[in-house]
Amino acid sequence: MTSILVLGFLIGIRHAFEPDHLAAVTAMVSGKTSLRRTLRQGAVWGLGHTTTLFLVCGAVIYMETAISDFAARMMEATVGVLL
Repeated sequence: MTSILVLGFLIGIRHAFEPDHLAAVTAMVSGKTSLRRTLRQGAVWGLGHTTTLFLVCGAVIYMETAISDFAARMMEATVGVLL
């Protein structure tokens, strides 16, 4: 179980450094004038990611199912529209 959690953490770290995330974070914090505001914005953004991850993964685990290819594509499309 620990190895799965470590793998998930490492994949998440890699995901955080993808170009779309770097662009989004740069756009969010470029207008901030203080370190405190920048850190708060980053924490809120990270909390949003974590909450979504726990809700979706929790539902999948609870229902003992998997995310279909169609659902995965729809979630990716939604993220694309939001960005």
